[in-house]
Amino acid sequence: MRTLRLFSAILCLAIFTEGCSPAVKQRAATVTAQHEPAAVVATPVPVPAMTIAPTQSLVPPVLVNKAANKWDVPPEGATFDLDMETSTTFTLFVPAGLAYNNDGTTSLTVHFHGASYWVQQEHTRRGATTPLLTCNAKENDSAYEVDVMKPDLFRRILAKTNERLSAIARRPIKVETLEVSGFSGGYAGVRGLLRLPDIEPMISRVLLNDALYVGDAPDSTPTDRKPRMDGIQPFIDFARKAQSGQRIFVLEHSNTPSLKSVGPKDCGRAILAALGVEANDVVPNSIAAARTNTDFPLIRRADSGNMHDWTYLGENVAIHLAHLRNQADMWNAIDQKNSATLVIPPANKRSIQKPEKTIGESIDLGSSFTLFLPPGYKVPKDGTVELTMHFHGATWFAYQEHLRRGLDGPLVAAYVGEGSRVYKNALLDPARFQQVQDQVIESLRKRGAPAETRIVSVNITSFSAGYGAVREILRNSANHAIIKRVILADSLYGDLEPEALAKGKREVLAEHVDVWLPFARLAMTGEKTFIITTSEIETPTYASSSEVSHAIVAKLGLKEIPADPKSIAAKSKDYPLRSSADMGSFHAWFYSGKDAVVHMTLARRIAEVWEAADQAGDP
Repeated sequence: MRTLRLFSAILCLAIFTEGCSPAVKQRAATVTAQHEPAAVVATPVPVPAMTIAPTQSLVPPVLVNKAANKWDVPPEGATFDLDMETSTTFTLFVPAGLAYNNDGTTSLTVHFHGASYWVQQEHTRRGATTPLLTCNAKENDSAYEVDVMKPDLFRRILAKTNERLSAIARRPIKVETLEVSGFSGGYAGVRGLLRLPDIEPMISRVLLNDALYVGDAPDSTPTDRKPRMDGIQPFIDFARKAQSGQRIFVLEHSNTPSLKSVGPKDCGRAILAALGVEANDVVPNSIAAARTNTDFPLIRRADSGNMHDWTYLGENVAIHLAHLRNQADMWNAIDQKNSATLVIPPANKRSIQKPEKTIGESIDLGSSFTLFLPPGYKVPKDGTVELTMHFHGATWFAYQEHLRRGLDGPLVAAYVGEGSRVYKNALLDPARFQQVQDQVIESLRKRGAPAETRIVSVNITSFSAGYGAVREILRNSANHAIIKRVILADSLYGDLEPEALAKGKREVLAEHVDVWLPFARLAMTGEKTFIITTSEIETPTYASSSEVSHAIVAKLGLKEIPADPKSIAAKSKDYPLRSSADMGSFHAWFYSGKDAVVHMTLARRIAEVWEAADQAGDP
């Protein structure tokens, strides 16, 4: 395969040298700024029903580790600070296309605890078009409850909300129902609302994201933690209504043991006991959320009517934060939307900037291969290591995407040079792939890793010319067993068939298509994950990324589907998705764009592609 031309080399260099522009920084900083009502369009469409018939069919979503990244451009809509002269701040977010019923009624989502920008992003990601109120206490957890229970305070908040919504819609709008959620200490605010006799009837459903902490009951012991009943009684009362089908109640949490107070795990156990409901172990790999290769597998669940208690495996800070960072998927599960459906991310432009210093440890492995260990990384006691490898591009950027995805395992970043031939040559020796893994193990052992340290799986990502190395790795079918995931970011080129070209036709050389098919077929069965993203950049003298991808899809017998115009990827203002071909955990996504920036953009969105696969429960 000939090396990529100068055009590709220039693009590859540009992606790693452009800094963040002041304009982009300014847009990102406005996520909590107050906007005028004119920024929002109100739409008289039916608001989705807030209750459902009693069911046990809810499918718990996949819970993944992810970083709390602020969107480059804030969610479309307007935000307003509702000054209530309390220690708790109340921020109203009105999405673009505000939905309300023909009679002017709507529903309000109320969330306690967590950065407003993140909750707004999750509200948008779940597709909600009803207003959102985020509540954050400046003091401790109890402040939430004290503040919301102040005489008439929440009624005044609703009045201000109705006033804002009416101004936007230019007609009377009234909040009729509430859905309430809380993260961590936000449980206190939820409990406060449940204790208000004039507000509780408005609450149709409650979602607690690892959020329920109560003091010990008199008969509580270190080995049998029991909460004070007065602290959980409002939740028991609401859960009982959900059990009968009147409301919806979901308590989803980690299995972290209680420390200073009785936490969600033991509070949930007490609620189930009060309702006469038993929790059952979840069979590993029985559903996407229970897959053993996910970050935090679902291990226990209890379902009775519309009351649900879901326990995910994990006892650290990462899983605690994950409950908020996956909130959109929790709501979608409640709405009975298939949480295992992969949501294709938009290809929005994104500026990057080289950091002044590297966070974590960087270890030179020689031959332009570098091992990166994120801050605080330690090999697990059982010695198992999941390794990520990235081909092509500045190592500092590969580190950034690794951390932006929320990965905390080791990464090997390879920047061999320009052109696919240098990457092909770097992995041409069939033994080289294993040699790199051996180098990683040796480096980890030198830093105190157990003698039984071993790599159990490898994930591979590449950009542009980096595919040359990936192709050589996959050419050896013996490597397929240990490889779990491959992501090619506009990184798939090939030669053209000489005979066809002589006749004026462009056909991809069969050899440069067939080499990818065995791993792609494994992904189609769900055993592996293989994701390809392409641009429309034309390459006159060799097959472009889109041409090779189309040829692969055709040989796999898959059908390309035009992008849904309403999807977040198709609505991108920069490079809308044109079409996709998906089966199992194989995905080929064809984005628009023929300029240099789209090539850079697809590399700068590797973290989002990774997250999309995680969220769908792909291997």
